[in-house]
Amino acid sequence: MSAVRTAPDALAAFAAWLASERRAAPNTVEAYTHDIGHFIGFLAGHLGRDPLVVDLAELSRHDVIAWLACRRSDDGLAASSRARA
Repeated sequence: MSAVRTAPDALAAFAAWLASERRAAPNTVEAYTHDIGHFIGFLAGHLGRDPLVVDLAELSRHDVIAWLACRRSDDGLAASSRARA
């Protein structure tokens, strides 16, 4: 049985996979890591701790919509950046 991993641990593994297995461009890896890292930070604020991977499975579409709305109002992201996120 594998150890319970936090979402930040999973993000690091995903970024490594993107770079090595998918051979994604460094800017692509950076953009995806930034977007997902921001989402994890958003969730940490609601949970009061780093989310676990199992927490991610319990999210609803409303959680994602709330995050995107927060990004729009707080960060002033362009529509293309929100679409990537």
